[in-house]
Amino acid sequence: MPGQFNRSAQALRASYLAPAARRVTRGWHWWLAEIEGLLPANLRQIIETGKQRLVVAADGDDFLMQHGNAEQMEEIGRIRAAADAATAIALPDNVRQTILLLPPDSVLSRALTLPLAAEENLREVLSFEMDSQTPFTADQVYYDFFVTGRSPANKTLSLQLYVTPRGIVDDSLATLAANEIFPDVVTANAADNPQGYNINLLPANKRHSPRITLHRMNLSLATLALVLFIAALALPLVQKNRTIRSLEAEVSQATIGAQASNQLRQEVENLIAGSIYLVEKKRTEPTMTQLLDDMTRVIPDDTWVNRVDISGGEMQLQGQSGAAAGLIGLIEASSTYHNARFRSPVTQIARTSQERFHLSADTVQRPAE
Repeated sequence: MPGQFNRSAQALRASYLAPAARRVTRGWHWWLAEIEGLLPANLRQIIETGKQRLVVAADGDDFLMQHGNAEQMEEIGRIRAAADAATAIALPDNVRQTILLLPPDSVLSRALTLPLAAEENLREVLSFEMDSQTPFTADQVYYDFFVTGRSPANKTLSLQLYVTPRGIVDDSLATLAANEIFPDVVTANAADNPQGYNINLLPANKRHSPRITLHRMNLSLATLALVLFIAALALPLVQKNRTIRSLEAEVSQATIGAQASNQLRQEVENLIAGSIYLVEKKRTEPTMTQLLDDMTRVIPDDTWVNRVDISGGEMQLQGQSGAAAGLIGLIEASSTYHNARFRSPVTQIARTSQERFHLSADTVQRPAE
């Protein structure tokens, strides 16, 4: 029962507590970066001065030394690789961190996938897995790792493992110690190390913690007080800007809504105008049924119509009749047609008493009520 409880507690920490702690840490670093961006340029310069690094990069048989911050680095000298070859180089005083960059070919990098429960004691698990995942055993190498992803659904953990033989690191540390240089970070100078100085191959017992002096502590407290004061002044402005942006977004949405409403109203007006046009057209123009009905009433029984075309306020008839000339008068006498006329000469049909005709007449427009 206790073992089951411990496994449940470890799963709870791996699934909830550890991710929550990582989010809080990222939020804290984000907040510090945002506050630092609000500081005056000269104060930011003072803070950047406190972030000076001494970077020692293995370069063939030498060590190339550079000094500066994340924005600018300056070469200050070289050290011979022999452990007993002390080089007289004036080391800078304002160094917050000393970093040793190993050659790319001296660090082995490998992507691993482990059970999510292994995150609770990940370094110990990697120590046990070292001989199966790399050509070395745990006592032959220095190693570090970086978690690249977590899959709660699959209960797996993805990470990148970095390994280097102990002899390479120990020889480099001995050479630097002869020159009174004691690195805080040992990492890979390689393109497959995107985490940079977050990967530290130096074991914990060999790391040199930076000394915190009373002067630095007072300066840090004063800086923090100034940051909080500036934050108190800037907070109302930030809130006002957020309110303005929120109102601008609401106005933009209202404008879009008004434009959509105008467009809808225009479409409704167009539909109304179209329906009115159809109603007026029906009132002023006779229907097709009325035109055909009147035509059948005025055409005599001895007349045959082969084709009827009604369009554009005009009717055309083609056919044959016993008295084609009389059709003009009959059509003119109707209340639906006027201006009857032949479109082509009347011709006699051979060996019959019928005449072939082609005539047209305009439809009568009714007055609008």
